Amino acid sequence: MLTESAVGKWERFSSMLNQAALARARAAREGRGAPPIDAAVASRAACALESQFAVRRSEITPRLNPPAEQLAATPRTQDRARLVERLAQFGLQERQVTDDASCQFRAISDQLYGTEEHHDLVRAMAVEQLLTAPEQYVEFVLGRGDTTSYDDYVQRMSLADQLGDHVTLQALADYLGIELFLVSSSEDDGLQRVAPAAVAPEGLVDFGHAPLWLTTWANVHYKSVAM
Repeated sequence: MLTESAVGKWERFSSMLNQAALARARAAREGRGAPPIDAAVASRAACALESQFAVRRSEITPRLNPPAEQLAATPRTQDRARLVERLAQFGLQERQVTDDASCQFRAISDQLYGTEEHHDLVRAMAVEQLLTAPEQYVEFVLGRGDTTSYDDYVQRMSLADQLGDHVTLQALADYLGIELFLVSSSEDDGLQRVAPAAVAPEGLVDFGHAPLWLTTWANVHYKSVAM
């Protein structure tokens, strides 16, 4: 369980990291002139996927990853094949990131910075949001019944060997104040949206409010997207 001093340490550490991270992200965006997918293209792409390809667009409800034994039983080959076919149909391309427990944070790092290497800073953003606004996430974390406590969950998520889940996606959307779109391997929900609790004010987080785009398959594997 996180002690009060541990929470304070994480808050100070994460705040320092994230101020530097957001500054780097702004500089990276300015240097490229645009994120991997800019706001106008993102809007057109989302509409096209819904109308031209009849892809169901759904809102993600934050949830934890399934238990390890359930993940092991997931038909990953079939899921992956469906996602590859869907990307080809939509004219999208994956930007490869290292396939490890930090792949969600690596993919978001690639969207923010154009590189996966700042995944530890992205994870720190998620942890800071989970620490500072627990009332927004506690019901989703404790709802499954196999987590000892919310503090234990947050502490685990601070570790590099822990897979990100839909709760960390929601926390990152809320922290950054921008939407996340996920092209999914799901048969039913080909395009998933994570909406922030509030849009970031202009000038606070200078991302131009462009959504971040990821792929997701077999519930836990994430990569970045480009067009």
